[in-house]
Order: sequence, then structure tokens, then C-alpha cells
Amino acid sequence: QDSCDARPALGAYVVCDGMGGAAGGEVASQLAVEAFLASLATPAATTPCIRLEAAIRCANQTVFRHSQRSRHLRGMGTTLVALLFEEAREPARPTLWIAHVGDSRCYLLRAETLHLLTQDHSLVEEQFRAGLITRVQASAPPLRHIIPPAIGSQCSVEPEILPFVPQPGDIFLLASDGLTRELPETEIAQLLCSALSAPENTSANHRPSA
Repeated sequence: QDSCDARPALGAYVVCDGMGGAAGGEVASQLAVEAFLASLATPAATTPCIRLEAAIRCANQTVFRHSQRSRHLRGMGTTLVALLFEEAREPARPTLWIAHVGDSRCYLLRAETLHLLTQDHSLVEEQFRAGLITRVQASAPPLRHIIPPAIGSQCSVEPEILPFVPQPGDIFLLASDGLTRELPETEIAQLLCSALSAPENTSANHRPSA
């Protein structure tokens, strides 16, 4: 039920993880990806943060309206995590924005160390951060099956948008919980480092970039 896409010319990258009965999850994630990128492709003389907010509102409205038209799709939704790059204009100025809703994540690999840049939007994660439950309890049934906030499940949604200043060599990973529930972060980091050091990805003129 995951969908992903990229528009390098726009500096936009997005991953969605759908949820819902029958084909609802797959429909929701694909609709959200398409609406999100279509909104970003519309020329707008405004800030990246406002563009991202508008794109997420567009994705939310698109999924929500489709869910209301069919009883088979009622209640469908999707997480969303995205990156938006822009060209640097001033030193030390943010040139990357991370937007997310739900529990899909954005990671940074820097100097072979993996850093989680987002915090899951879920009741379980809020309870963990408040010290009410342990990480083991948070990842165990039935708590891990509590549905997080989602694109399209309500008529409106509140995304989290974070500015970030990337460095040369940074690698970013957008991932749904299909990856993060199956592999520990240490193993994810090892796999990324192995992929980057593969012969086809290394040469005298090659350097991973943000």
C-alpha cells in the first residue's frame, strides 16, 4: 500500500503509506502522491514552507473527497513524508524542508551515522516521549496497530514542516513503517553504507550529495 515518486526538477520527493480496507490504502497513497506533486508543480511566488502546506492540504482534500464518494473507500488514509529542496541563496540558510504526517520517517545518513529527523505522529509515540510507556511496549500489539494521524482521514490535517541545512555528502532516506518495523536503525545504516560503497556507486569523481 506504499506509493512513492520524485520530481528532481522541482526538488521534491515523497513517500506515502496507505491504510484502509479493500484497496483503500493503495488508492489513498497513490492519490496523495499525485495531488501533492501536482500542487508543488503549480508556479507560486511564495516560501517553500507555504508551498508544502498547500500541497499537503491538496493531498488531504483529494483523498478525503474520494473516500466520501464510495462506501468501499470510506475511512481510507495515508501517511506522508516528503523533502523539498531549493537552491542555496545565502550561507547557512535552510535549503531543505521536511514535511510529514503520520509515522513514515525521514532519516539522515551523515558520516556513516544514521539520524532520525522526524518524530512519529501517533498516540503511542506521544506516550513514549511522555515516559508513560517503554519503547518495547510501544512496538508491541495492540499499541503498534493504533492508527496514526493520516492524510485524508479527516477534512483537515496538521502537517509538521521542518527546515534543515544539508551538508555535502548527506544522504536522506524516506521510509514507511514497512521498513522501520522490520529492520533496526543500525541495520538500515549498514545497508545504506554498503549500497553507497558498491563499485557502481564509487569513482574518483563521485561523491554522494544531498
